[in-house]
Amino acid sequence: MTFNTTAIILNRRAFKESDLLVTFLSRDFGKMTAMAIGAKKIKSKLAGHLEPLREVKLMVAVGREIHKLGQAVTTNTFGVQHNQTPEAVWQAQRAARLVEKVSPQWQKETKIYDFFKNFLALNFQTKFFPNLWSFFSFELLRLTGLAPELQDCLHCHEAISLGQNRFDFLHGGLICCACAAKTKEENQPISNEAIKVLRYLQHYSLAKSLALKLSDNLSLEIKNLAENFVTYQI
Repeated sequence: MTFNTTAIILNRRAFKESDLLVTFLSRDFGKMTAMAIGAKKIKSKLAGHLEPLREVKLMVAVGREIHKLGQAVTTNTFGVQHNQTPEAVWQAQRAARLVEKVSPQWQKETKIYDFFKNFLALNFQTKFFPNLWSFFSFELLRLTGLAPELQDCLHCHEAISLGQNRFDFLHGGLICCACAAKTKEENQPISNEAIKVLRYLQHYSLAKSLALKLSDNLSLEIKNLAENFVTYQI
């Protein structure tokens, strides 16, 4: 059986002498890995279309143990060739690794696909968005069912009020100041402003969230929260 699909290449690695194992996110079938036979050869017509971060049209032949790529045609490079700033490329590669880690095999996740594609388009724009990676991380984890609890305390389940609250990375959510004093689990102080930003992210699109004007200190706090949250949850 063969099928055609649109996909974004996430990763590729050498397999045997001249083949590649390619991991991609398909809009129709979710994350998959397939072998591109002979793709490492100089004259291969597949190789140039299987670079990470390209959106491609693929023909996939389903096998018992491993699937094979029959055709690949690039439809979108997301501006990589026009705006290869080191930061933008690094940020996109990092996002692809995170998508690869959190996406289940053979499970259609249209929202994740569209969100990742939107992120890549924003990432390679000329304008620099300082909070893009942080906002992307929180939203991606929310889409995969790992959204942090931001309304009620994880311990006493009372509504979080303004004050000296903390963020529990292991269990994914807020702890009120009273409960924080009683626990020795890994957590970090979180400002009232950061709580408001994280709550905002859960209700608005990535593009709209990027319009938020954050101070340098608040941007750094959100970045640290995102880094730690991803580390503990993945």
